[in-house]
Amino acid sequence: MTWSPRDEALFWRVNDEELVNRMASLHVGRSVALHPRAAGMVALMRRAGTAKDAMEIAMRGNADPLLRTLFDDRLVAVPPAELHARAIYFETIARMLPVTEESRAVEAWVRSLAAWLALQKERSYLAAFAADVLEKPTLEDTRVAVDHAFGVIAQLSEEAHAGAATFDREARLRVLVLRAAPRACEIAGLSAKEAMSVTSRTEAALSDVTDEALRPITDAMETAEARNAPPEERGRILHRVAAAWYFSAFDPIAEQFAVDRATPIAWEIYRAPGNQKNRAFLEPLMPLYDSLARRIASDPLHFAYAARCAEIMLFYAELESTLEAQIHGVEQILKICPTHSNGRLVLSQYLCTKALRVLTGLPTSANIAEATAIVDRAEKLHPETKQIATVRARLLETKGLGKFIGR
Repeated sequence: MTWSPRDEALFWRVNDEELVNRMASLHVGRSVALHPRAAGMVALMRRAGTAKDAMEIAMRGNADPLLRTLFDDRLVAVPPAELHARAIYFETIARMLPVTEESRAVEAWVRSLAAWLALQKERSYLAAFAADVLEKPTLEDTRVAVDHAFGVIAQLSEEAHAGAATFDREARLRVLVLRAAPRACEIAGLSAKEAMSVTSRTEAALSDVTDEALRPITDAMETAEARNAPPEERGRILHRVAAAWYFSAFDPIAEQFAVDRATPIAWEIYRAPGNQKNRAFLEPLMPLYDSLARRIASDPLHFAYAARCAEIMLFYAELESTLEAQIHGVEQILKICPTHSNGRLVLSQYLCTKALRVLTGLPTSANIAEATAIVDRAEKLHPETKQIATVRARLLETKGLGKFIGR
């Protein structure tokens, strides 16, 4: 029997289809069959001699080494046709993975986006591809083909936005991919200017998605305010912002929203009898405030929220169960906003209370020195604190008693 070129071509086509399906099944974790055209990626790798050893191992049944060759840290050396094939392959895998496989799905999306971004630099290849597929493409057709990576970002943004109001898990996957755009740019080998063009789009999209996630909470809050709902009810509505924050992959917009909306409620609860309710109100929101506090400490862009963040965290710190915990809480607040007047006053008061406790019992030179240092600091923080005079008087009394005992 003669082995013809046609037989040879059929053998390799079937082989490549089997290999790509073996890779995809390993990637997804179950048996899958991709479109026959997906075999083109393996064919391109085989013809280019890419991962020759891994290819031979895959032909013997183990596709793992070949699959791992697709996870390059940089794509600058990958030919355009293979980039195109990788982009489609990874997007196909991303859509096949269940939402419960969040990290793997996001990684596949990022790899697909990176391949599209790297391919976008190959404008002549994409223009030729459009001409081949459409025969007589218009200028707009060619532009869309050449800028397909931006089209992918737009599609991801639309899918994220569509599920934002309900915190849909598929939509959150898209949010995570958009957040990972800088990493996709790095894998694609983009310059700083090229990467900025990408991230400016994704950041604008993410802001819009977060606003959409917060919209139902805003509407519910405004409805509750219009009918003078009690602060506890409005607080329960505001607690939903924690879910919006998680959905948005911890967007600072959600953190700022939580500060702005919580402050008037916290003051209302504080002024009413039994203000211990503020702890129950603020507890679910503290992760957002802690995150915002870290941003303020590390990024000047967030410093405008320093005083507001400190104010809301002060309500919580005042309700700690021990004096030491209260002092520690306010100390952390003053790291966020050192000039915060209420924070300085409250810490000064707590330090005066601590100094008086130090002076309890028989006087010693050690506790007199400790109390003196504490009240000195309290006075430096807030000289007008009324308790300072009480502590100073107690110190004089204790020093006199110490002399008497010393006789």
